Amino acid sequence: MDTNQEGVIRDLEFRLTEAEKQHIEKVMNIRAMKEKEAIEEKKETDLAIHMRDKRIASLKLMIKDQEDELADKDTQLKQLQAELLKLREEHEQEKCEQTRKVKVKKGQV
Repeated sequence: MDTNQEGVIRDLEFRLTEAEKQHIEKVMNIRAMKEKEAIEEKKETDLAIHMRDKRIASLKLMIKDQEDELADKDTQLKQLQAELLKLREEHEQEKCEQTRKVKVKKGQV
């Protein structure tokens, strides 16, 4: 082989090596970008999950508060019903006593 051909071969080998280096660099850059993208997506997903979990916890607390409030109102309602029943019974007793007194006065007993 003459020197000219050897020079051409070396030049081609050099350009091929450079092209391979550039290709490898591009592939590594793409991988790095994909890794960064995956990391960002994971951060966004983790944040979304965290926010959802906080919202769920808040809703559970709100439900618990409403259940407690409902239980209190239920207790109050039962107390008022018991008081109403007692007042009705007392009223009925008073009516019976008044009726009996009226009958006694009229001499119907």
